[in-house]
Amino acid sequence: MIRGISSNIDHGRYRRIINKSCFSTHTLADANVTPFNFEDIDKLVKKNRKRNEKDAQVTDNHRSIFYSLVKYSKAINYHKKNLENRSPNKDDGKIPKDMPENAETNLALPAVYDIYARGEFFCEKMAKNLGYMNKNMLIVIIKQSLSTYHNTRKKCWHSLSTKALRHCFISDEPLTCSDLVKICASLSKCYFKKLDEFKGKIDELIISQPEWTIHGASQILWSLSHLKLFSLPSFNYLNHTIVKCINLDSDKYIKYSDIHKIASANLMQVSQVGTIHPVLQSIVTHFANNTILLKCTGTKTMFAIVSILPYSAYNDELVIEILKILVRSLYQYSHVQAAQIIYKFAVIHSDLSNTARDLTLELLLSFRDLVLSSDITFIPSACSKLLYTYKRILGAHDEDFVNKCLSDLNANLHLLGPFSLFGSLLCLNSYFGEEAPEIGEKYRESVKHTKNNLLKFDDSGRLSKIVNGELVPLDNVKLWHYGLLSAIEKYDTYDHLFNFIGTLESTSLIHNVKSFALFLLNMCWDSSNLYNRNTMNSIFVIASKLLSLSENVEDNLLKQYWVLILYHLTTLDITTVFEHENIPRFPISSFDTDVILISLLTSGIRHDEDATLACLNELIQRYKDGKMSDAEPIVIKTILLLNYTYSNKTGGIVHKIINGNTRELFMETFYGSATVCQSNRSTEGYIHYLQKCLVKNLAPVPLEWTHIQIFFLQDYPRYMFKMIPLALVGNMFRIREVKCSIWDVSNWFLVKRGWNNLSNRLKELDVIDDSSIYEQLCEGYTNWNISEIKIANIATNKYVGPYLCQFVIMADDPSQNIIVFILADSPTENKHIYHKIRRDILNKFGYNFVELFCGQEVHTISTNSVQ
Repeated sequence: MIRGISSNIDHGRYRRIINKSCFSTHTLADANVTPFNFEDIDKLVKKNRKRNEKDAQVTDNHRSIFYSLVKYSKAINYHKKNLENRSPNKDDGKIPKDMPENAETNLALPAVYDIYARGEFFCEKMAKNLGYMNKNMLIVIIKQSLSTYHNTRKKCWHSLSTKALRHCFISDEPLTCSDLVKICASLSKCYFKKLDEFKGKIDELIISQPEWTIHGASQILWSLSHLKLFSLPSFNYLNHTIVKCINLDSDKYIKYSDIHKIASANLMQVSQVGTIHPVLQSIVTHFANNTILLKCTGTKTMFAIVSILPYSAYNDELVIEILKILVRSLYQYSHVQAAQIIYKFAVIHSDLSNTARDLTLELLLSFRDLVLSSDITFIPSACSKLLYTYKRILGAHDEDFVNKCLSDLNANLHLLGPFSLFGSLLCLNSYFGEEAPEIGEKYRESVKHTKNNLLKFDDSGRLSKIVNGELVPLDNVKLWHYGLLSAIEKYDTYDHLFNFIGTLESTSLIHNVKSFALFLLNMCWDSSNLYNRNTMNSIFVIASKLLSLSENVEDNLLKQYWVLILYHLTTLDITTVFEHENIPRFPISSFDTDVILISLLTSGIRHDEDATLACLNELIQRYKDGKMSDAEPIVIKTILLLNYTYSNKTGGIVHKIINGNTRELFMETFYGSATVCQSNRSTEGYIHYLQKCLVKNLAPVPLEWTHIQIFFLQDYPRYMFKMIPLALVGNMFRIREVKCSIWDVSNWFLVKRGWNNLSNRLKELDVIDDSSIYEQLCEGYTNWNISEIKIANIATNKYVGPYLCQFVIMADDPSQNIIVFILADSPTENKHIYHKIRRDILNKFGYNFVELFCGQEVHTISTNSVQ
C-alpha cells in the first residue's frame, strides 16, 4: 500500500495520466523573457511565416501534446488540492482515517511526487508547439498553466502561460468578448503578476469589442478589479457600456450575479483610486424602478446593493423596502455581513426618513440579540464600526454591547490597524468621556485599560500594536491619522510632514490631497499644535507642491478637497504667501451645497464681501421648498456675524437686511431662532432665504461627535462634506478651557492685580475656597481696565454669543459685566485666527473680558457638552 493514499484509489489509473515520455532529464532554458512590442512581433511572424495551410492545421500529434499537458496539469492540481492535505507527513502527525492499519507508513510516493519534476519537460514541449494551437486551445493552456503555477510555484508553468498569452494576442483568429472574459478570469483567479507587458493589449482589445453585454462586461470588470487595473481606460469604458445598456432597456432585469460583480469591482475602485462611477447610481435607479426584484435577491446581491447606497442619491422608497426585507432575513447573513450592512445604514443615517430610522433601529436591536447570544468574535475594525453604528443609530450606549466590543478589541490587538485604532479611541472617548458620569466605575476602568492597550508607541516613538507580547510598528498610517493623534494626544507631527513631502510625486494625487485636507482639519481641532515653525514651513511646502501637481487636473472631488485646504490656509494666514502662485478659483456652481458653505466661510474670514455675495446668491438659487443643508443655518448666522464685525460699510450685508438689535441677534440669542429681516425690494431674494435660516433653532455644535462622524465617513465624500461645515464652525467657536475654580480666578486677581471685589463677593456668598492652580495662571489679552464694580452674581458655563464662557462676573450694571476665559493654550500658542475673531467680536459688541492661560498641562474639559 502506498503511504498516505487510501486503498480505494485506482493507483494504476492515477499513474497512467502521466505521459511515459515525461521521464526525461531535459531541462528548460531560462524562462525569463523581456517584454516586446506587439507590432514588431506581428511583422516578424508574418515575415518568417513559410508554412502552408496544411502545415498550420492542428494535427493529431499536436492534439496529443495538448491533451497530455491538460491531463498532466490536472493531475498535479488534483494532487495538490485533494491528496496532499491528507498526507501523514504533515506536521500535525495525523494519519488519514481511511488508511489501512497494516499500511507501510515508511514508504514514499515516488510516482506522485515525481510528477512535479516533469513539469519543465512538458512546458518546453508545449512551448515549441504553441504556434500550431488554435485560440481555444491557447486559452485552455493559459488557464491550466496558471492554475498549476498557482499550486506548485514552478516558474516553468508561469513562463508557459506568458508565452501562450502572447500567442493568443498575435493569433490570426480574432478574440471575441467571451474569449477575453475567459483569459482575464484565468489571470485574475491566479493573480497573474507580470501585467505590464500585456495590460495595454488587453485594454485595446476590450475597447475594440463592440458587442459587450451587461453579463460579459460585469465578468471582465470583476477580473480587472482583482488584477487592480483600475487605471485602464477600458475599466470606465465597460462601466459606461453597462450604464448605456441599463438606460436603453430599463425594463430588462439584470442578473443578480452581475450586480454583485459590478458593485464589488466599482467599490474596489473607490477604495483604491477614489473614483465613484455613475454605474453605481444606475444600479440603484434600476432597483428603485423595480422594487419587486428585491424580494428575489440572495444575500450576496442584497449585500452588494446595500454597499453602494452611500455612493448614490438617496431613495427613501427603495431604502424602506430593503430594510423591511433585512429585518425579516437578517439571520441568513453571517455576523460579519450583518455588521457591515448595519454600518452602511449608519453612514446614510442623516438621509433616512422617520420610517426608515425606525426600521434601522429594529434591525440594530435584532443584530444585538444575535451577537450577544452567540460566541462570535469581531476583529478590531468591525468593533470600531459597531461602536460608531450603535452611537449613531441609537443615540446612546449599551453597556452589554460595548463590553462585548471591548472584550473583542483586547482579544485581537495583533490585528489592529490605523482605522480600528483611531476609530475605537474616538468612540470610547465619546462613550466614556467626562460627559458621561452615569457610567459605572467598573466600566470606566475597563475602558481605561482598553485605551491603554490600543495606544502604544515603541522606543522610536512610532505607533505600534502588541503582537505576542512585543510592540510591532503599525502599518499604513496616513498623514491625516497623525493629525488626529495630535488632537487626541500632544504629538509632534513634523517628522511625518517631512516624510509626506517625499511621497507626493510617487503616490496618488487624490489620496495625497485628501490626506492633507483632513490633516489640517484634525490639527485645527487643537490649534495649539500648529504654531511650530517647522510645522508651518512643512505645511507651506506641501501646499505649494500639491498646488503645482493639481494644475490642469479635472476632478470634481479633487477640487472639493482643495476648497477645504484653502479654508485652512486662510485661517493660518498662509494664502498671502501664495500671491505669486496661481491659487485655484473654482466655479462654485459645480459643487454640492455643503462645499459652497466651506467656500462661504473662507470668504467670511477673508472679509471678501464680493465672494460672500456670490456664495449667498448660489445658495439662494438652490433653495427650494424650505429644504436646506443641516449646516446651512448656523453657517449663515456665522457669516452674518463675521460680516457685521469686519465690514467697512456700516454692517455691509447685515446693514441692508437686518431690522432690529444686532446685539440681541448675534450675542444674546445666537443659539435660537430670530425674526429680524426687514422687507426691501432690492434684497427681496435674501429676505426669504435668510429668514428661513435665522428662524431655525440652532444648537451648539457637538464638536467631538462631529469629528467622530467625519472619521467614519471619510470613505464617503458626499456624507463627509455634510459634516465638515459644522466642524469648521465648531472649531471656530471652541474654547479650550481647563478645570479651574472661581476661587483660582479670585486669588489671581487678588495676588497679581490687587483687585479684591471678587474675593469679597465670594466670601459673602459663602463659596468654599478650593483654589489649586491660581499660581500657574498668567495673563493674556484683555480689554478691561481694573475698576471698582458691584458684583451681583457669578455665572458659570454661560453662552455669550456663540462662545461658552467658563465664568461671567455679573455686575449690577450689565455694561460692567466681565467675561473670564481660562485657556489651556499658552500665550505663545494663542495666535490662531480663531482667537483673533473671538476678541474682535467681543470688542465689537462692547464686552469686557480677560484671558488667563494655565502655565502647565492640566486636564482639559469639553466646552461643547453643555446644552
